[in-house]
Amino acid sequence: MKTTFIAYILIAFIITSTRLLSIDSTESYFNWLDKIGITSSFDYYFLSTDLRQIPTIPDSIRYFATGYNFGFSLGFYLVSTFSPKLSLSTRFLYMNGHANISGSAWSESNISNKDTLSLINHEFTTDLSAFTFEPLIEFETIKNLSIIGGFYFSYRINNPFQHNEYLIKPDTGTFYNGSRTRIVEKEFQSFSSFQSAFTTGIAYKIPFTIANNGNLTLSILYSYGFTSIADNFIWDLNIARAGINFEYSFNPPEKKTNLPLPQNNIEIKEEPKDTIGQITEQIDEQKAKIDLKIFGFNLQEEGKELKTIEITEYIRENSFPLLNFIFFDNGSYTIPDRYYKISNLDTKNYIYTKRRPIVESINKGIDYVYHDILNILGYRLKKHKNATINLIGCNSDTLNETNDTILSFNRAKEVRYYLESTWEILPNRITTEVRNLPKNPSNNNSIDGIEENQRVEITSNSQEILAPVEYEDTVTIINPLYLRFRINTLNIKKILQVKISIIQDILENKVFEASENIPENIEVILEKNIIDPIISDYIYIRTHFVYLDYKDIIDSTATIDTIRVVKNEIAKFLSTKSGKTIEKYNLILFDFNKSTIDKDKLIIINKINNKISSYDKNNTEIKVYGYTDRVGDAKYNLGLSKLRAIETAKLIKFHPITTAGFGEDKLIFDNSLPEGRFYSRTVEIIIERNK
Repeated sequence: MKTTFIAYILIAFIITSTRLLSIDSTESYFNWLDKIGITSSFDYYFLSTDLRQIPTIPDSIRYFATGYNFGFSLGFYLVSTFSPKLSLSTRFLYMNGHANISGSAWSESNISNKDTLSLINHEFTTDLSAFTFEPLIEFETIKNLSIIGGFYFSYRINNPFQHNEYLIKPDTGTFYNGSRTRIVEKEFQSFSSFQSAFTTGIAYKIPFTIANNGNLTLSILYSYGFTSIADNFIWDLNIARAGINFEYSFNPPEKKTNLPLPQNNIEIKEEPKDTIGQITEQIDEQKAKIDLKIFGFNLQEEGKELKTIEITEYIRENSFPLLNFIFFDNGSYTIPDRYYKISNLDTKNYIYTKRRPIVESINKGIDYVYHDILNILGYRLKKHKNATINLIGCNSDTLNETNDTILSFNRAKEVRYYLESTWEILPNRITTEVRNLPKNPSNNNSIDGIEENQRVEITSNSQEILAPVEYEDTVTIINPLYLRFRINTLNIKKILQVKISIIQDILENKVFEASENIPENIEVILEKNIIDPIISDYIYIRTHFVYLDYKDIIDSTATIDTIRVVKNEIAKFLSTKSGKTIEKYNLILFDFNKSTIDKDKLIIINKINNKISSYDKNNTEIKVYGYTDRVGDAKYNLGLSKLRAIETAKLIKFHPITTAGFGEDKLIFDNSLPEGRFYSRTVEIIIERNK
């Protein structure tokens, strides 16, 4: 058990360390020796052993001995810095401590020259003083507070051992030495000189002034021992430490001055004096200089250039259609794992609109809504007591599924069993049918079509059971949309290379790199290149330059620009563009190779018509865009998508309506799964209104 736990720790530490250290250490922020320090700690030892394993104790039932002892540590350490928040602290320690543990066990012993069942207390002592090497990774989670992880490896200076026994029961009698106490072993030769442990903990840094270079750090560490003190039996050692460290930095942070903001710096909303602090390294005494100026802007219709950075989260209301098919693997009637399943107990607190975080992706609606269809059906059937459903089991009727209606039956049976056993839906509310191909089959001459025909179709006597799913998600809006980088030089002949990265905490994303034809202005889309706008209060723009100075010497330098992230409170989302309110609907799904709208889809059209009936037609514009999946000829699909848009527009009581089709040129869902292809057979209705 312990070996497995250790293996998990090692694997987790290796993966985490690799990720943390993945930041490019060849550029400016990396420093092999950034700080030195001295450390001391008060140590508390936790010790335990199994008495049965000790050679001097007769093997009987399992008993344990435990002990708790105090000690201290002294040493020094070196710090290597990888990023503003990540560093490696290499510690060299002298750890002073003793082991004193005891435990009682029943055994047959010679008491007063007679073998007697006796209760004996065993006491063990040894010296744990050791020289220790301890590499630790430190990651600053919030300002001045870091989490720590690493290992220690120690060499014990000496291994004295003593085993004392104290007679507890019977109340009378003595050992062979005439005393109720005896020393069993003074020296035990099977002790290990080397120990190792996994260390984790936290540290809080308190800056103080020694030429602006000093820090006082308070830490709490816990070391979980990998190895035993003894060689031939288990003697566990774990240590808790409360420490205090004093460290000196060779590279103190630059002292900030309150200078007026240059016009081309990014302004930070409500905090102009903290906007951008730039660190520029000058390479030679002739003052060859190169740095980066950063602008933020949005491309708006009036062409106004903006210079503020802010992050706003909105709650957005969504409506997503529920595809009434469940797809199966070839030749199988087992419901695939991508469909979410829960236990009967979990149904008591199930709310399908608030069940798990939403992952932003092209397949967001499918992952969040459709793959939960089994539980949505169960929830709605429990809520609407008079509703019934019909399950139609189908197969592809080709290859190994040819005329296999038993497979179709088993597919419908699996869905029925889940609803009855998990959601406790009464059997008389579920009917089943079987057939080979579905009533409206996909093209069986392609693999995609075959996959789509391997399904169970669901119909209901109630519109509520298969109605679109309403849910809320969070939209993050980043302002500005774009960053423009402008390179400024002095006494430099030519720029040979430029690398620009955006850093958040330990995460780094390279947004630009060029070795020739370097433009004067470099523009990037901030939304696409920022890693996660919510995880930190700052982002860092790191730029690495290689250049040829006026002496024809190739040199390099780097800059780090710090930008504060201003986060606004979460609010309701209103989709707007240039003073317009925008509504989007993509609730209509079409059958394979069809452009006609079924009667059950007319409900959605009627709801849209009711909503727009009160809109001012002079201030309203409606667009309908058609889409298809990837199956079939691209040119044919383009025409089909246009026809879907036209047929939908005919049913909307508004004129004029702009229509367009994109075919398979613009796939709005992942088409690698059959459900993605079905959801791609849709139209998008966009309603824009002037405020």
